[in-house]
Amino acid sequence: MKFDLDHLWGGGGSPFKPLANGNVKDRSGTEVKIMADLRDILTEVKSAEKWKETRIGVASSCDEPDWAYQCIAQIQIGKFHLKDIFEPGITEIYKSCKTAHLKKISQKTRVDLREMMFFDNEWSNCQAVARLGVTVVYTPRGLTQDLFQEALQKFPEKEGRIIGKRRWWWFGPNWTIIKWYRIFMTNK
Repeated sequence: MKFDLDHLWGGGGSPFKPLANGNVKDRSGTEVKIMADLRDILTEVKSAEKWKETRIGVASSCDEPDWAYQCIAQIQIGKFHLKDIFEPGITEIYKSCKTAHLKKISQKTRVDLREMMFFDNEWSNCQAVARLGVTVVYTPRGLTQDLFQEALQKFPEKEGRIIGKRRWWWFGPNWTIIKWYRIFMTNK
């Protein structure tokens, strides 16, 4: 399983200070936190016997990799810190595309891309990674239990298909609608 970091939390800016709830606060006072149900999901995957062979890593394009590593070291999930959950050898955090990150992880681990599952909140990343044969889960508001269970049921997904629904988005007063793969423009 591979996660994009902005899928995990919102916020940022070093130095970070641990909070009693397991999250951290950045220098401006913004709480950097785990989104949706990911805290419970990662606790289960790290703790339950059925997941003991599962390797968890990160594929994240990031302007400030040091900040990401600081958060990974400090954010706590139950009795674990994220650094105890994410395997260092399969954690790729630097400015690059997700396909490059995942290809590098595949080379390092000798795990075929079709045997990986990747979670991301950006549709364009999901499209690019799905073309590699990776099972991709689109998580625009974070990973929920329902979406995680759907991903497990559908794994491995057919190449190019993305698990998770793309919603309608409206920008401005009736000017642009984006749905799935099509962009419609109206000038009313």
